Amino acid sequence: MIERLVRKFRAANFEQPDQVIQLGVAPNRIDILTGLTALNFDDVCGRRGEVVLEGIQLAVHDRQSFRRNKEAPGRAKDLADIEGLV
Repeated sequence: MIERLVRKFRAANFEQPDQVIQLGVAPNRIDILTGLTALNFDDVCGRRGEVVLEGIQLAVHDRQSFRRNKEAPGRAKDLADIEGLV
């Protein structure tokens, strides 16, 4: 499934800043962000983590950066997401 989705990506999908590209349906949805609310890409890039999903290596926020990016907007949903972090 992931390979099929990846094949549909084009550079144009990521050229517009501050877009959210959603794959799947909640609660099994992946959000791909083309911008960050409270973070500078260069600052967090070196702290990123990596996961392998169905054989595809993906870069992800480290926990601290994820938390900071969720706190910044102050939305109830984002704050609830922070509470759900293990």
